[in-house]
Amino acid sequence: MNGHSEASATPINEGIAPAAPSLAPLDEAIVLHIRAYRETSCLVDLLTRERGRLRLLAKGVRRGRQPSGDLSPFSRIRYTVGGRGELRLLTSVEGVSGWLRLEGEGLYCGFYVAELVMRLLPLEDAHPELYEEILAVIQQLGQGIRPERLLRRFERALLEELGYGLSLWEDTIGDPIEASAFYLYHPEQGAQKVSDAQGGIPGSALIALATDDFEDERDLLFAKKLMRSMLDRQLDGRPLKSRELFQTFSRRNA
Repeated sequence: MNGHSEASATPINEGIAPAAPSLAPLDEAIVLHIRAYRETSCLVDLLTRERGRLRLLAKGVRRGRQPSGDLSPFSRIRYTVGGRGELRLLTSVEGVSGWLRLEGEGLYCGFYVAELVMRLLPLEDAHPELYEEILAVIQQLGQGIRPERLLRRFERALLEELGYGLSLWEDTIGDPIEASAFYLYHPEQGAQKVSDAQGGIPGSALIALATDDFEDERDLLFAKKLMRSMLDRQLDGRPLKSRELFQTFSRRNA
């Protein structure tokens, strides 16, 4: 996998009026998604550290005014913004050197991260710590690191930023989570200790999720199941397209 090469800022909107004072020049962002808009333009969803998720109009990019690599999903870029109104203009872009592209399994995991961010985070709502977490996850996916643990870490951070963080150290009556015990996890109350394993989550899985230390594959599977149920609650049961894409990819590569 090759990193992006450093490039000078590339103007991508010609003939527009001078920008009104807005975002600081050369802010940094991760490209989450890009889609066609009208005949020659694109809508670009970015995640930024200081300004949260942005949706900007890139005019003329489909006529070759902008190198395609700069705005590919999960690129790390520096950019400037101009124009007025609700839909601002993406006026210039440059790639960040040394940034690895996502490929294969990592690419599909990136789609999952991006879809959750776009579904659950409102526009222009900054979450600096979550931005740094996502930056690290995408970078590690680009390095080929096994994704399961990275995704659990991202999911936990996302829920915390949304105000629905998991209580993973104590049960519902304030006792410490025991690795050898089993628990039912209630979104509002937390982990309730139960007498047997049927339908429960091992305490070891809760501890592993809290510490980001998955030594047991079983704990990783239980953590995945728990996080899916918590996120599905936030999604109001709406399916994720990225999950379907990943399942198709996995079947083709089985």
